[in-house]
Amino acid sequence: MSVPGGLGTAASLLSWGSPQQLHRVESGLDLWTTTVLDQDIASPGPDRLTVDDQVTALNLPEPRPDSASSGLPRTRTAVTVWEPQTLLGRWEARIRVLPGDDPDAVVGMDLAPATGPTVQDPHPSLDSRTVTLTQESDVPTAGWHHWAVERTASSTRFYLDGRLLTDTPSDPSEVGPVQLRWWIQSADETARTPARAEAEWVAFYAGEGS
Repeated sequence: MSVPGGLGTAASLLSWGSPQQLHRVESGLDLWTTTVLDQDIASPGPDRLTVDDQVTALNLPEPRPDSASSGLPRTRTAVTVWEPQTLLGRWEARIRVLPGDDPDAVVGMDLAPATGPTVQDPHPSLDSRTVTLTQESDVPTAGWHHWAVERTASSTRFYLDGRLLTDTPSDPSEVGPVQLRWWIQSADETARTPARAEAEWVAFYAGEGS
């Protein structure tokens, strides 16, 4: 089992030190807030974020029975945020995506303003489409990877297995404190096995200069 700061992590390769906060299965879900979006067609319920089989799982919910005639946008979404809030910081998670039989499902991770909103606003992000495209070998989409994001005084950086993918200029003072956001979304209403994302652990590290 992978460990925070272990082989192939951004924390190890970039010398982030020890995590200030760490989520594992035994940590429970008290520091997570899962949002039911008004505009999606999913049934509400507490099962979008669960702990089972030694992982924390974000589950794509089932459509509401009345969604076909409701006129609502044809999407299902689960969004959850982790409590640590900071102006500058680094986050890394050991994640795998289980697409089920839903080819439209997308899992993503980004930084959300601590004051909201909770939908996917136009901030830099890392998602499962990028993970698939940047794999250097024939690794299945359901494989485990280290997803990481770093917020500095001048940019937001995303890493996959310790490798820098994007470095987007940003000004933290314009947005204020942020927290890690993890989401899954699909427009497929027919998938018999809904997509899900699993995390072995999630770690938060102090940012440079924070």
